[in-house]
Amino acid sequence: MFKKASTVQKIALGLIIFFVILAFVFLIGFSTKRQSIALFGVEIKDQYLLDRISQRLDRENVKYFLSFDGRIYLDDEKLAKKMRAILVREELVPVHMDPWALFDIDRWTITDFERSINLRRSITRAVEQHIVALDDVDAVSVNLVMPEKALFKESQEPVKASVRITPRPGSDIITNRKKVEGLVKLIQYAIEGLESDNIAIVDNSGTI
Repeated sequence: MFKKASTVQKIALGLIIFFVILAFVFLIGFSTKRQSIALFGVEIKDQYLLDRISQRLDRENVKYFLSFDGRIYLDDEKLAKKMRAILVREELVPVHMDPWALFDIDRWTITDFERSINLRRSITRAVEQHIVALDDVDAVSVNLVMPEKALFKESQEPVKASVRITPRPGSDIITNRKKVEGLVKLIQYAIEGLESDNIAIVDNSGTI
């Protein structure tokens, strides 16, 4: 009788230890995921696109992990901003993705303060953070002109963006047309209604 009870107790103790370990592993995993930064705020359902994005991250030696629902997580927020800028430049973003989600600008801000100074500051700050995260840029200043919505379309003043960058020593961004075009795409992606012709990008000497 004692031996039987002892065996039952051992099994019960083993099960308790197992569930404690399982709960501990779950909490560690949950905590890690909470601290990680989502590269995009949406699932990447296109497997081909997911593979291309993963390959691009590998080329940059970026550590990341994939969730079961097709989301990519990084451990560093600054690195996430850098990679978003690169992926937008190379058109490796999920189709129909909301630009506001990419730049982490709340929809509440947009719907309640559209065209307000708060919105302009939010967009400006988000664009500057993503541009300066690039290896080619030491500093950046973005100035947006977002006119009030006119009653008639023909009277509407265009949205404009003026960007001044300080290139990092050794960077070829001044002469590399592809990188300049990448900046244009990044800025356009963040600002609704902004045409490429209305984007001015210069360095400290007025080049580009």
